[in-house]
Amino acid sequence: MNLSSVFGGRDSGATFDSITSSVCRVGLVRSDLVNLRSGLTTLRCDGRDLLLPDDGATAFAVMAEAGCVFLLSEYLGVQFLLVKQDAGKGFFGGQKVNWLLYVNFKDSVGWFPGQSHKSLIHALAFIDSLYLLHDVVLE
Repeated sequence: MNLSSVFGGRDSGATFDSITSSVCRVGLVRSDLVNLRSGLTTLRCDGRDLLLPDDGATAFAVMAEAGCVFLLSEYLGVQFLLVKQDAGKGFFGGQKVNWLLYVNFKDSVGWFPGQSHKSLIHALAFIDSLYLLHDVVLE
């Protein structure tokens, strides 16, 4: 049993272009970047190998402006795509968002949908639970 069976075990998923064209996205703001940095630092302190891809600062800035974040885990053998989705305006006019999680496995083609989260910290906590699932159940 591996993690791909947890997400449905399909051989192919959605393409990156189909995800970005079908999801109304909003760019990352400073607080998102602060939360991402602190969340990744906490996960690394817990022994997780979750990393941003080494594409350079310019590529990250372009993806952040587009509302997307790629994360890599060699230990789990997956890539994660976090998409900041526009969820409309709140009662008092504030921006509402959802964080959509997609997973790409080394042995599959495309992105498989994960869960939707109300905050980036909740999405990172879900990724942390996948490490726990892998360590406890799947090994």
